[in-house]
Amino acid sequence: MAALADPTASSGSCLVPGVALLIPQLIADPKWGEEEIAPPGPREYSDMCRVVYEESGDERAQKAAELAAMEGGECMLYMNFKSHAIFGEEQRGKLFEVIRLTNPSVVCLSEALVPVALATHAGQLCELSTLVEDPENRIEQPYMAGSEVFATKKLGQYGGSPKVMQGAEGGWFEEFIKLGFEWVVFLSPTHCPYGRNWGNCMVMKHKPDEVRCGNLERLQYKKVWDASESRCYVGARYGDHITVSVHLDDVPAGDVRTAQAEELGQIVSAWRSEGSGSDGGEAEAAEPAETPAAAAAEGEG
Repeated sequence: MAALADPTASSGSCLVPGVALLIPQLIADPKWGEEEIAPPGPREYSDMCRVVYEESGDERAQKAAELAAMEGGECMLYMNFKSHAIFGEEQRGKLFEVIRLTNPSVVCLSEALVPVALATHAGQLCELSTLVEDPENRIEQPYMAGSEVFATKKLGQYGGSPKVMQGAEGGWFEEFIKLGFEWVVFLSPTHCPYGRNWGNCMVMKHKPDEVRCGNLERLQYKKVWDASESRCYVGARYGDHITVSVHLDDVPAGDVRTAQAEELGQIVSAWRSEGSGSDGGEAEAAEPAETPAAAAAEGEG
């Protein structure tokens, strides 16, 4: 799970190289502030997520904002959390509180459950203000799920009908606008058991010179959902600075994660070598190729 900032970026662009905050790694880690922090292991990740939500208003979150200001650059925030937590008023409030405290220019959300209005514009750079009054401004689950098993499970949890939070209630677009964000791009994987409004998104204060989105080629069969799952990425370019947000497959079976990471590296390298490209375009990757490996673990966030 990562947000990748291009290390070759120049400082003359709108989004200058600054501080990349990986949530929960930096804010939740007790060693935060030291030069080197070991990445969390799989079993530590959920605990770290819990810490950052429980302590979203503590000194470490404030320190993140102070560090960003001290470095003189703008801040990029990456966050991954249980997607259905967006339905909870308290959890949703803490999400936006972390964003307010760290004051990033770019927010990367992976495994995110987003409004249907955004999902219908998948792969496109959208202005947040144009989506507020969209008739599809609601968060719904399940929504066009790629797995009947997953859809049946969620319908059972929600009393037989999809859980729906109207835009006026959740205020997903409105909250980001209040925090100074104006632009958003989202993409759901081609093969996605969890619905067409589940995936990766980047929310930005400044309009990027270009956005690119696509699907990674390798598929992983998820036995628990009786369905195949692929992964996707979203990226934005400001001048020579490229940021790509992705969530690799969470089941370490075979070489799927390695193949996805290698492919993403090639995509970013090719993009960088092209220099300036088309404005706000979508670059779709090839149709994912399925791997024969079968994963029994549940991957939905």
